[in-house]
Amino acid sequence: MPVKIQLKRSSVPAKVPSASQLDVGELAVNLADRKFYIKDASNNVVPISGETGATGPIGLKGDSGIAGGLTYNVVNSGSSAYTVEGNANPTLILIKGFTYYFKVNAAGHPFFIKTISSLGTVNPFTTGVTNNGADVGTVTFTVPFSAPSTLYYNCQYHAGMAGVFNIIESIQGPVGPVGATGATGATGAVSTVPGPTGAIGPAGPTGATGATGAAGSGTGDIIGPASAVANNLATFDGTTGKLIKDSGSKTSDFALTASLSTVATSGAYADLSGKPTIPTVPTVVSAFTNDSAYITSAALSTYLTTASASTTYQPLDGDLTSIAGLTGTTGFLKKTAANTFTLDTATYLTSFTEADPVYSASAAAGVTTTKLGYWDTAYGWGNHGVAGYVLPTSNNSFTGTQSFVGGSTKLAVATVNIAENASIIATASTGVIDYNVTSQSVLYYTTNATGNWTINFRASTGTSLNTALSIGQTITVVFLAEQGGTAYYNSAVQVDGTAVTPKWQGGTAPTAGNATSLDVYTYTIIKTGNAAFTVLASLTKFK
Repeated sequence: MPVKIQLKRSSVPAKVPSASQLDVGELAVNLADRKFYIKDASNNVVPISGETGATGPIGLKGDSGIAGGLTYNVVNSGSSAYTVEGNANPTLILIKGFTYYFKVNAAGHPFFIKTISSLGTVNPFTTGVTNNGADVGTVTFTVPFSAPSTLYYNCQYHAGMAGVFNIIESIQGPVGPVGATGATGATGAVSTVPGPTGAIGPAGPTGATGATGAAGSGTGDIIGPASAVANNLATFDGTTGKLIKDSGSKTSDFALTASLSTVATSGAYADLSGKPTIPTVPTVVSAFTNDSAYITSAALSTYLTTASASTTYQPLDGDLTSIAGLTGTTGFLKKTAANTFTLDTATYLTSFTEADPVYSASAAAGVTTTKLGYWDTAYGWGNHGVAGYVLPTSNNSFTGTQSFVGGSTKLAVATVNIAENASIIATASTGVIDYNVTSQSVLYYTTNATGNWTINFRASTGTSLNTALSIGQTITVVFLAEQGGTAYYNSAVQVDGTAVTPKWQGGTAPTAGNATSLDVYTYTIIKTGNAAFTVLASLTKFK
């Protein structure tokens, strides 16, 4: 029978056996700490430990955490509000330069950061925003320093799911209390160096001039002015005979220019010498004299002859003279030589009778009243010279809407086949996809989808489907989405930017796509009223 050997042991953590409990060389074990102890030759109880093993290899580097920032958890409360950290549509304060992470878990309610509170995908704020419009995922917003003071967050489809961002420069804490006044410093030593002398002050105003004293009497020196102009005459100032002044006049100012005895003081104009001659006013040109101020009759003729034609004056035209001398009143005026004209009475048409010798031989001669009626009807159709005619054997393009109405016993259109346009685009299905029904009947995205998408049907970029379709009209279109290993699906449908809930084949809307397949969505859009549509939708997997 085998022998079982058990060591002395303890299950109390950190319990160490005493020297009295062990013999030299005897082992003990602490089951809680998983440690062995032995009593050595010196009667000391010491732990037994093996050699330190080699350092193991460094483990794989873990994923980097997100950059520092504040995280908000965002969910939807039905279609009535976003709930942010438990609060419905709160107003949030964001600081410029900081990063915020909005972890959105609100399928079917894309979370957009915008410049204007609005539905749809319009007015997005894109600077510093990543993954704007995600309904399940993280929308990252690093607030730029150029951001406006107010921004908004909105659901793409529901007006009640909206809130406000107040953007601020920074948050400043309150001003701390004023500290205690420090002790007064020691008084500085007195300087022994005198300070600089101050500047001399401005001169005071000049006092008023004293009154002039009374003039002296009797004989004595004459008092003149303080200054005078050389060669000017001096005159008395006052009546005392003691004061003189500068008169302002020189002796040359009073020189005589002629002897007054020779100046005439009476007599007739004819007695004056050196008087001008007064000319006699002429009454006709021939009476002009050859004075330098007048034109004589002899000089006048030089301006009225052909000899002066090269001058700046208009000569008497010899052509006019020749014409004036013609006899007769009827004929073509014919110039035969310089300054020579005749009347030609033989070579011009005097009468004419018109006749049409070819009309009766033309096709137009056979046009009857009935045929004219046909022409009037065709003319009412429009300008055939501009519009042309539609020939059944030609390839024709119609840019307007053509109506083929048929009748109660006739189908509107009967064709062997019809080719429809398909747009094949190398892009991935995600976000909002605008489907212009006037551009194609089939839209094929050939790159694997990267996220759930919203499809928005419209006529074109500038025309709504509500404008293009009349009430009671319908259109059917197809959207093809390639799927990779992770499949996504069409999570929402819009017409002209307004959400529409389709009626899905089988009664249930899809909640996932088909991995590594081609998903084909077919939509039949029926206009039931103004801006009112019923959409019938189906999803088929092709692989």
